Amino acid sequence: MSKALAWIRKSKGDDEDIGLEEQRELVRGLAEEVAGEVEVLDLGIHTQYLTKHPRLAVSAA
Repeated sequence: MSKALAWIRKSKGDDEDIGLEEQRELVRGLAEEVAGEVEVLDLGIHTQYLTKHPRLAVSAA
């Protein structure tokens, strides 16, 4: 069974921003399509540099 980590963050705006809401829906959906088990890491608005794009990490167990 594969596992996925759906990583969600945005560097500017507020927690109700449409871009962040879209990430929450789309990234989780993509993770569920490719993995049997999904863990979501939702950082919300995080102003320190981590990464520019949401990430989807998948591993085979």
